[in-house]
Amino acid sequence: MALRPGRIGVRAAGHLLRSHQAISLCGAVLWHHALGEYPESRSPGCEVQGAEHWPGSHRSLPATGWTQDFGGCQYTLHSGSKCQEHGTIVGLVFLIVGLVNWVNFVGFARSWSHIMLPWSSLDILMLFPPYKRCNRSLRSKVNFIALCVGVLAVGDHMLYYVSGYSSYSTNILQCHTNHSRITFALYLEKEFSDIMFIMPCNTFTICYAFWINGAFTFLWNFLDFFIVMTSIGLAQRFQQFAARVGALEGRQVPESLWYDIRRDHIRLCELASLVEESMSCIVFVSCANNVYVICNQALAIFTKLRHPINYIYFWYSLLFLMARTSLVFMTASRIHDASLLPLRSLYLVPSNGWTQEVQRFAYQLTSEFVGLSGYRLFCLTRKSLFGMLATLVTYELMLLQMDAKNPKGLRCV
Repeated sequence: MALRPGRIGVRAAGHLLRSHQAISLCGAVLWHHALGEYPESRSPGCEVQGAEHWPGSHRSLPATGWTQDFGGCQYTLHSGSKCQEHGTIVGLVFLIVGLVNWVNFVGFARSWSHIMLPWSSLDILMLFPPYKRCNRSLRSKVNFIALCVGVLAVGDHMLYYVSGYSSYSTNILQCHTNHSRITFALYLEKEFSDIMFIMPCNTFTICYAFWINGAFTFLWNFLDFFIVMTSIGLAQRFQQFAARVGALEGRQVPESLWYDIRRDHIRLCELASLVEESMSCIVFVSCANNVYVICNQALAIFTKLRHPINYIYFWYSLLFLMARTSLVFMTASRIHDASLLPLRSLYLVPSNGWTQEVQRFAYQLTSEFVGLSGYRLFCLTRKSLFGMLATLVTYELMLLQMDAKNPKGLRCV
């Protein structure tokens, strides 16, 4: 699910933009959001409060956005009526984030050549002296992280279905006498009931729903991995630059050399600024979505679960998401940390060697933030990570207090 991201994401995103119905869906969804009406797919029958499958609507609803290609605006009207019957926001958020992610990656893909031209020229420059090569190549680092994130993401996705089927079978056992309904096929009909409303229930429809669900989940994981991958690349170039400056400590450096160093630093900062500007929307959506899902998963763990498999899935999913979010912040913070490393070498320059070029270089290092941010509303640093954790704890306590009065017993409808 996280092995060949670029080709799949761009192709699917292009398909989305070619569909004018998808734009209609976005408008309808935002309209229902403004009215406080949120769709949720549930089949009539039994529900167990606490055993009901929260993530079912969380990941199955995005399929409805893509079925606009087949069903037009009819489904949107149907979802509007369902909004009045149910009140969950989880599926709606996942749908909106998925659509926004597709659009973001399409826009980013169009500007990719403008980023890669200066990046490639800097890569060529730093592969040769006076810059030293890193002990580990970028490819090995990226491949290792991709393998780890991919394996954990596949495990999370599989546990999602196992937990959902377990909750569904528990509903049937406790609330219905017809136990013949405990089949995986009937569970899938309930899981993808939104898409079944438009398309006939057959093998093709189920496979299509699986693909849609997996595509949105894949893009969610790839969003964080892409930020990590970009951060590693930029941080390594700044570390190479700092190593070059550090090699000049204790030496008499001519002003012309400081000029060449400052010019290379300007090129690095311009590249970092270009990447930050192009990825601001991706960073903002990724962090906002991760914070929301972490709150939702933690709330489910402490208030809504009744069975061991549900606890296994939600704890696994929560810890995986928190680790992935921390990885994003920690790797992105290395860009800013590496950009400040040459300051230590500049402070060791003797007073008789403190020329105008050195002074300009020191001003460049301290005058502007270098790193990734979400529209400059927040920056991906270690300080921001701990601030986000404090915010999560605060709002989680508020949610627990608001949810304390909800019934947690058996409820069959």
